[in-house]
Amino acid sequence: MVQATFLMTMVVHLTACRTFGPEAIQSSQLDYNKSLSNGVQQELLLNIVRLRYRESPFFLNPGNLTTSFKTSASFGLNGDLNLGGGSDSLSPSTGFGYSHAPTVVYTPVQGKDFVRDLMTPLDPSELFFLDQSGWDLKRVFGLAIERINHLNNAPSASGPTPEQAPPGLEDFKTLIHLLSELQQEGSFGYSQSSEEGSVNFFLNPDNENDPKVNAVKRLLELSPASTELRLHHEEQMQDQERISIGTRSLLGILFYLSHNVQAPESHRSQGWVTVTHKDGDPFDWSNTPAGQYFKVLYSEKPPVNGFLSVPYKKGHYYIADEDLNTKSTFLLLLHLQSLQAGKNHEDNSPTLTIPIGG
Repeated sequence: MVQATFLMTMVVHLTACRTFGPEAIQSSQLDYNKSLSNGVQQELLLNIVRLRYRESPFFLNPGNLTTSFKTSASFGLNGDLNLGGGSDSLSPSTGFGYSHAPTVVYTPVQGKDFVRDLMTPLDPSELFFLDQSGWDLKRVFGLAIERINHLNNAPSASGPTPEQAPPGLEDFKTLIHLLSELQQEGSFGYSQSSEEGSVNFFLNPDNENDPKVNAVKRLLELSPASTELRLHHEEQMQDQERISIGTRSLLGILFYLSHNVQAPESHRSQGWVTVTHKDGDPFDWSNTPAGQYFKVLYSEKPPVNGFLSVPYKKGHYYIADEDLNTKSTFLLLLHLQSLQAGKNHEDNSPTLTIPIGG
């Protein structure tokens, strides 16, 4: 009976060693996936908060990720031998050890290529691609477009928090609201032109008496007969048959969103952040085309309802789990960061190496 028990114990441990490799792959892939994803998101949120306090953003790129698993097993027998003719006894003893040693190397993301990517205005055709991929036009245009013809979307917000509220936002908000409604009705659309850096923009000629179409033309100062126009990404005055557009850089978008990071009264009174005013009163950045879709809250203690949180300035800055608008905008921002950053240098995505010998 003792021998049978010992043999069964040995079989169990040998089986565990044999299956340890596949189990390690499955569990480690999910664990590292969650850890790396959360790290990237926290870093982006932290950099947005830093910009609110006029501190430099800083990015780290995870390099090769290596982890090793080590197992050990021991088997033995303990027994009593009775020389006086009594019964002998034997009992098996086993031992099992496990260790896990991950190593990851982080590299600061810097250099002229990265700075150029961060400060280069986004390509309008890429913004339209995002819109056609299902992103709300008001959200994409509200964040990334700084100017359409003479209508401005807070160009002063593309840098450190301004002291005075940006003027003329209502006309821009009205324009993108109208374009969104017309797009849903099938009366507005665009497509990439064969000419580099240009997009074709059209208003349905069958709806020439549509008050929304006419309102768009008046806002953009277009000819009443215009139905198909060429959109250019350049700094020049438009004519009645052409639209001029200016886009933000990725850094400009981060700055714009940072203005709606909530700062406690103690930080404002000590001058740690700039308080924007309009007509002598504090300006609410939630009323801007970008701020209405993004807000970061502050809590002295770790938030119980935080979708994403980072500790900073002896407090916690977080995105509320129920704030679907901000969560959607943050997801869009991650897409824009992936789209824009790293265009001119090699992909440094981390690789995971796991020895799985049992």
